[in-house]
Amino acid sequence: MKRVPILLIGGVGRSGTNLLKSILDQHSEVCSHSFESRFTIDPDGIIPTYVLLKEGWSPFVSEKAIERLDNFLNKLNQKNIFDKIAIIFSNLFAQLGLDGNIKAYKEWQLELIFPNFRHHNAQLINKIKLLEYKGTWAGRTGSLTSKAINKVGFSNNKNKLDVIFNEYFYNLYNDLLLSKKKSLYVEDNTFNILYANYYRQLLPDSLMVHMIRDPRDVVVSYINQRWCPKNLKVAIKYY
Repeated sequence: MKRVPILLIGGVGRSGTNLLKSILDQHSEVCSHSFESRFTIDPDGIIPTYVLLKEGWSPFVSEKAIERLDNFLNKLNQKNIFDKIAIIFSNLFAQLGLDGNIKAYKEWQLELIFPNFRHHNAQLINKIKLLEYKGTWAGRTGSLTSKAINKVGFSNNKNKLDVIFNEYFYNLYNDLLLSKKKSLYVEDNTFNILYANYYRQLLPDSLMVHMIRDPRDVVVSYINQRWCPKNLKVAIKYY
């Protein structure tokens, strides 16, 4: 397993992860971003796909997981015209006090942040495929003229997935650090801590900081966030 120079900051959200990242970013050897990159632990992202292939593998499950991962990463690559239009309307709706999140990940352009982001993603998708063939099954949509292309992924036999995903992270973050002339990447995606065991398997030399804040302060902060329950009792359950 290759050593990935990364420090992961995690918590339950609203616990100071972004503040700690900002402090660490003052160091001359640290590279970080002002936003959460999301591609690692959001639904259909890198780690959830790894978990699904590792813990819940079947030919059909792996096919769907690879397809969703590929679509998700492509969505985060670059803004398209529909994203730009959605941003304009989102800003307008926000001025009217309405929910402006009318298109998922419309602001994300990770291709401009991570050097060779598209290339590394394509390599990952190609490496986790065990085989590819034309066929169909009850849960697969094809076309009237041809069968769909099924992409069956590896299970974690002999820890093959661990090596593939480890190399993906190594190549991605090392390209970033080389371009910035830094030696450590700091990431603070909310809920990183929930995947600590899997990160330990994939990035055994990485560091993780678990941010803990008084639960009462966290819950009070929750009810003011658009991604959390507004009701106090529900917010407590969420926590």
